[in-house]
Amino acid sequence: MKEADRVSLDAVIEMAAALRGSQEALREKPYFLHLVTPLPVNLARIHSEQIIIAAWAGIPVGVGTLPIGGASSPITLAGCITQALMTDFATVIPGQLAAEGSFCVGCSDVNFMEPATGAIGSFSQTPVADMAMCQVRGALGFPSLTGTGNFFAHQHMVGNCLFQV
Repeated sequence: MKEADRVSLDAVIEMAAALRGSQEALREKPYFLHLVTPLPVNLARIHSEQIIIAAWAGIPVGVGTLPIGGASSPITLAGCITQALMTDFATVIPGQLAAEGSFCVGCSDVNFMEPATGAIGSFSQTPVADMAMCQVRGALGFPSLTGTGNFFAHQHMVGNCLFQV
């Protein structure tokens, strides 16, 4: 599920709990992954609220921003990666404070803008940035939901959610 207002998120959690049979059954076997997409280095109240609500309900949460080097973020690899990781790491905190051990992971994807055309996408910096972010996350013990998240060969379970680091 993509982010929504609190009323919508509460309704979806209630429907998922009904499908599973109870709120406890939903916690044991989540029905969906909730995605939260803040702007780079900008965690709005609605985003924090959604992370906390989902963590309380036992819903896995993926939080990721889309910094665009040369547009919404610095054009350098280091600057863009820093903004992405700052956002990812800051979003894990509310989830863990709300429900320690909850499945709340960063999944930012770094992109770059071609200054000459304004196009965004498949430049050599993008895969290098993804691999660098996976290396940093792995070194710090943070899971990754990026496309290159299986760069590391370690698997972990959080509740019934499997992720690979």
